[in-house]
Amino acid sequence: MDGTQQQASSNLLQTEQEQPVVDVFDRVFNALQRARHELMASTSTNGESNILTTTRTLFRRRRNHVQGISTRRGRSSWQVGLFLLPGPDIQSLPSLFERNALTNNGLGVPAKEVADCMLSTIDLNWSLADLNHFVCQSFPMISLNLVGFELAKVDKGKKIKKVQANSVRDLKKVVGKSRLYVLPRAEVSQVQTIMFIAW
Repeated sequence: MDGTQQQASSNLLQTEQEQPVVDVFDRVFNALQRARHELMASTSTNGESNILTTTRTLFRRRRNHVQGISTRRGRSSWQVGLFLLPGPDIQSLPSLFERNALTNNGLGVPAKEVADCMLSTIDLNWSLADLNHFVCQSFPMISLNLVGFELAKVDKGKKIKKVQANSVRDLKKVVGKSRLYVLPRAEVSQVQTIMFIAW
């Protein structure tokens, strides 16, 4: 009798474990059957329609538009590369070698951009204070909130031009396709200062 009770409880446990799997298969087969019916209905009503086009239409991924990512008027976020320069007196864009050295020493491109292989994402609805906070957070090894900084872009002649804007949207228009350069109001690293003097 004990063996019978164990077998009955084992069968009950096995049935409870198999039930979710059976439910999944039922849902898949039901979806497949509905798709077949829709496919047959659409090909039988429209003789010119081919089966490949109908199948693509039925199984095409429906994209949900997430509010805040894009709108009909345009994007509400801005993908831009940030770059922290070592001091306020830099007049032209450093060479590629110097830019790489800056990035390796905690300046230059933010570590998150390097790690993710992506540009920074800035919300166009942010206030300028939010943007300043974001820039400070992007370079955690440097106390930009204490030093202070200005924003700049690079023109076609690779000259660094400081920019002013009343909003993040205006800043995006002013910067255009350039990176967003961060000019600290004081030298932020002696290592980088020595490197620039040596070059």
